[in-house]
Amino acid sequence: MKKKILFVNHEESRTGAPKILFDVASAFRWEYNIVMVSKKQGSMHEEFIDHFERIIYPHDFSKEAIKDLIKSINPDLAYINTMSCFKFAEAAKALGIPTIFHLHELNMSIKPCLSQEDVKNFPDSADIFIACSGKVKDFLVSHLRCEASKVRIVYSFISYDDTINKSTGKGLSISKAGQVIMGMGSIRGQTEFARKGIDFLMDACSITNANGCHNLGYYWIGSVPEIFTKTTNQNFQFLGEQKNPFALLRKADIFVMCSREEPLGLAALEAMALGKPVIAFKDGGGIVDAIGDCGIIVDEMSPAALAMEIEALSKDPQLRLAMGKKSKEKVKANFDKAILIPQFKQLIKEVIR
Repeated sequence: MKKKILFVNHEESRTGAPKILFDVASAFRWEYNIVMVSKKQGSMHEEFIDHFERIIYPHDFSKEAIKDLIKSINPDLAYINTMSCFKFAEAAKALGIPTIFHLHELNMSIKPCLSQEDVKNFPDSADIFIACSGKVKDFLVSHLRCEASKVRIVYSFISYDDTINKSTGKGLSISKAGQVIMGMGSIRGQTEFARKGIDFLMDACSITNANGCHNLGYYWIGSVPEIFTKTTNQNFQFLGEQKNPFALLRKADIFVMCSREEPLGLAALEAMALGKPVIAFKDGGGIVDAIGDCGIIVDEMSPAALAMEIEALSKDPQLRLAMGKKSKEKVKANFDKAILIPQFKQLIKEVIR
């Protein structure tokens, strides 16, 4: 008889953490009996429904209701995804169920999710914590007092082949006059607006325009509330959420990961897979380790410093080409789904025993 794994998903959105969970759970659906709990539906709802036979959408998120739900499922393992599902990890562990807690967040995203009592109890909320980057592991150990031996780094990943194949498909058309500077990410509120650093890119656009670089067109892929999209700069365009963003990413000359805080950043990995050089802030999170010499690391977190690097790289086509080539090779060797899924399989087998 197949063992049963409960996967808890915070939202079926086309964003990093749900996409990772979707791929991880999909890899196990023939070997284990999969039960999915989703706190919210979203833009990937149809994919989730197509892939998983049993998905539960609870309405009551009180501690007792969560415990009762987990008891009714009676899994052999609970795999909890993202900090916003902390109550599920805490409940599963309290019920004596082997628990893996997969974290994709740093300070700005974690703080709203945990009370002081939650912070106190956090180190006991799982048997194994998966950190999506070295920066996340450091935060779990230093700020949330997790035992280092219980925190395993398994990098976030993309499907290299899917990214390449879908990039040749049809997507929203943009007029490519001059060079395309691209950013990407979904933004729901003020916290995410600040964390994604889209204001840095908007300001950098104004600076390069003022400097006479009128051949640079700036674009942002991803859902963004209208309140944040007001800009007088005609060189900056919001393209909205795209089911196939890769056809647009393929048109970029430079990809900018302008986040103030990003655990790793799938968008940057996807851009790298398509041979794009990436610019990111030194203190912006885990993507710096992935970029290495495949892009530009900006020491100072400011629009002026960002604009300077965008201008310099836009004027050096040979450097862009060389960085793009290294980017493709690095993603395929280190951040492809085929490389990293076996690491998740090994952890699940270790804990479920």
